[in-house]
Amino acid sequence: MENINFEKRVLIFRKKGYGYPIFFLFIILLSAFGCTKVTIKKKRLSDSALQHYTLGLYYQQNDEDSLAVEEFKQALFEDPENSEFLSELAFSLSKIGNYEEAEKYAEAAVKHGAADANLYVILGNREKERGEMKRAVSLYKKALNDTTNYLLVINLAQLMRDLNMIDDAIELLKKLKGRYPFDLRIHTQLGDLYGRAEKFDLATLEFKEALFIDSLYYPAILGLGIIYEIKGDVDSSLLFYKKASLLNPNSIKLLKRIVEFNLVKREWIEARDYALTILDISPTENTVRKQLAYAFYRMGDSENSFEHYLLLSGLLPNDASVHHFLGRLYNEKKEIEKAEEEFNFSLKLNPDFTPNLEYLYIISIKDENEEKAAHFFEELKKKGIKEENIFFSVGTNLYREREYLMAKSLFLKSIAKNPEFPGPWYSLGFVYDKLGDLDSAEYSYRKLIELDSMNADAFNALGYLYVEHNMKLEEAKGLITHALLIDSLNGYYIDSLGWLYFKLKNYEKAKELLLKAKERAKDPVIYEHLGDVYEKLGDKERAREEWQRALELDPENEEIKKKLEPQKNTE
Repeated sequence: MENINFEKRVLIFRKKGYGYPIFFLFIILLSAFGCTKVTIKKKRLSDSALQHYTLGLYYQQNDEDSLAVEEFKQALFEDPENSEFLSELAFSLSKIGNYEEAEKYAEAAVKHGAADANLYVILGNREKERGEMKRAVSLYKKALNDTTNYLLVINLAQLMRDLNMIDDAIELLKKLKGRYPFDLRIHTQLGDLYGRAEKFDLATLEFKEALFIDSLYYPAILGLGIIYEIKGDVDSSLLFYKKASLLNPNSIKLLKRIVEFNLVKREWIEARDYALTILDISPTENTVRKQLAYAFYRMGDSENSFEHYLLLSGLLPNDASVHHFLGRLYNEKKEIEKAEEEFNFSLKLNPDFTPNLEYLYIISIKDENEEKAAHFFEELKKKGIKEENIFFSVGTNLYREREYLMAKSLFLKSIAKNPEFPGPWYSLGFVYDKLGDLDSAEYSYRKLIELDSMNADAFNALGYLYVEHNMKLEEAKGLITHALLIDSLNGYYIDSLGWLYFKLKNYEKAKELLLKAKERAKDPVIYEHLGDVYEKLGDKERAREEWQRALELDPENEEIKKKLEPQKNTE
């Protein structure tokens, strides 16, 4: 037994799983019997090199790679061009994170004839660390003699994605998916790649397949949220972002997106709650504080809104919008001088922020200062705003302030400038309703329908006018149904139909519709209507819950307060 093919012997023991302690004992026994002419690839080795190499394999097998490195280096000292020694040293160095040195030995191993694909992985990893992505891809491809090497394919696909080689990455992962059909990582990476390729249906399918395997898999839930957002499906996107936030409640970036979506959807309470959550995690998020202040403002919670805007005026002293809303809040508090001061300062910070001019115009009108009013009106015109739009926008702000007579005057001026402008006709209908002039309200809505036969808001508004005043209910049903034919998912139209059934004393049908409406729109009127339905059905507790929600969104509503008062007296 003069010569032993060392490479084959190592392979046999590795494959059979005997372990390195047995193999090491085998080598010692060989040496004891004088079998010293051991070769690797027909190259003669000394006993010392062989024993260091064998010890290195033993340490490597037992995850003691730092010790393995020293043994392999000792073996190389005696045979510096041995490709097996170089390869094993490179592997152990990469395992302990010494990639730079591992690369050096891996290159030497390849140079001296080593064909192990994993050496290219080591070299690819190093190039990836350096940011040499194209070089890394090239090396990974050399290692990739089949598509069953899971980690190699995953890494290569990620690199290809970063290099915008999207189609190549997809093909690579599709082959791997055939071998690992239930692998979550493959599904989500494919979903991401299909999304980047704008193949949104395929992306959605991959993410949903991942969720079929694991319904709480965060990357797939987040991926669906992103895909739906790209597709413009705000409701679905928000739904999945909320689910993702339950699994990752401290992701400020995710929570911020939820706040933004809720503001777009006018879901003021949810926007407030998520904004407060963010500020609990990171109190210095000033943009979120602005969103919170605005949500409070739109909820009618002037006290909290004022508190946050006042704080923001110190944190963001040069933010024009902060000073603008402080002006609005001072205006509501009838502190007109302070309001003017804030509007003027906001205007100084941003001369193109026209809402400041609108409110200064309003203050001048209320003060009956015709000269100042004319000045601000001309300033608005200089900004390129048409006269009918100025009157309409200012009238809308006055309507929000419950200045119905002044709002009516401005809407009529807007119509006089442009009789075919739909906005003021719609708003005029609400004003006349508030003033008790139902005939004029009806005329305004019909005029709007005449101008735009596809204006669903107009059909719904006229139908709701009839329902609210318990008149022409059959015609009202037809009008509201027509609005729903144009926009079947509109929560406000569904509310109108539900309220119609309430008037018809069909309370179960009314409840069914109003619950649907509540899913689509968070509005105090919808909550109030649902509370009224529960009261008729004898469910006092739920009635109070809904009225309480309505009051939270509309704190100044005296009618809701009256409905809640008897409930309190019964406690």
